[in-house]
Amino acid sequence: MAELLRRTPAWVFVLFVCLVYVGYLQSRTRSVARWQLMVVPAATLCLSLYGTWSAFGANPIGFLGWVGGAGLALLLGRQLPHAHSANYAMRDGRLTLAGSWVPMGLIMAIFFANYFVSLALVTQMFSPRLPAFVGISSFAFGVLSATFVARAVRSARETR
Repeated sequence: MAELLRRTPAWVFVLFVCLVYVGYLQSRTRSVARWQLMVVPAATLCLSLYGTWSAFGANPIGFLGWVGGAGLALLLGRQLPHAHSANYAMRDGRLTLAGSWVPMGLIMAIFFANYFVSLALVTQMFSPRLPAFVGISSFAFGVLSATFVARAVRSARETR
């Protein structure tokens, strides 16, 4: 394990610290403009799709797995009870969002899933041509990132 950490590029540790900070900010009650509500979800969605593409290339199994996972998260996000409360202030057009540790958990899950997939590919534990590995990994990336989008859409809808 120590050898794996030594061979991990320094930028990965910097990214980890930045993501922990973003997750921490999400745990605090904050006031945001409506468009800001989608910044972290959009970023995680784009990075997740890019991560799938960079790990597996233009593999249709990867793309379909990612779309399937994202679709499932968006569908379930509409059905599940929502614990993230948001209030809209008409006078200044801002949302007050209650802090939550759920985003931190999702951010860390996405980070470690990407780290595991990269590690598995570099060490040749799994082949990028193994359909089950590609499909399951991509599906997980889609579910995790789209969960952010589902939460943001739900918060925005509650404030109308």
